[in-house]
Amino acid sequence: AWAMADTSLSLAPALSHSASLSTVQNVTQPRSRIVGGSPAPPGSWPWLVNLQLDGALMCGGVLVDSSWVVTAAHCFARLVYGPSADVVMEAKVPLLPQSTCKSALGKELVTNTMLCAGYLSGGIDSCQGDSGGPLIYQDRISGRFQLHGITSWGDGCGEKGKPGVYTRVSAFSDWIQAEIQILLFETPGNKYLIYCLR
Repeated sequence: AWAMADTSLSLAPALSHSASLSTVQNVTQPRSRIVGGSPAPPGSWPWLVNLQLDGALMCGGVLVDSSWVVTAAHCFARLVYGPSADVVMEAKVPLLPQSTCKSALGKELVTNTMLCAGYLSGGIDSCQGDSGGPLIYQDRISGRFQLHGITSWGDGCGEKGKPGVYTRVSAFSDWIQAEIQILLFETPGNKYLIYCLR
């Protein structure tokens, strides 16, 4: 059985915010994105953020407050343009035990700040272009959605025996919340700040 951490972050619905990025570099290579998923109904994931540079998809992100976006650190290294899907895709994937994750991908590659999700049989997974996007779950008791992971990396997309790897948000939630509090105190006005997790 898999126990959810109490230190995950609640998700903030997107309002009518817009943000622009300049001089940003991206290392991801967008392709078909979610493998084995289905189109999500418009508005079904209001905290999902599409980070763009010059109108092109750069990476995904997730709102953790009305003006705070969390994404993957590797999204801001080098820009590589490629094709991207024109609709938001969604897929349900199970969380895997850490031991299974390390066995599948290598114990030296998977750290305690990472988690794996997906099917060892393959066929359903996140892919390039999904980097920085959320791995969420809905609490069965409260009905609230919680941010559990940030799409990070994988060995291929939807391949047998190779689940997707996500940054474990619970490993960074105290830091994120502390930074939000510090910057809310120090930063007047409503500015967008993007946090990148490795």
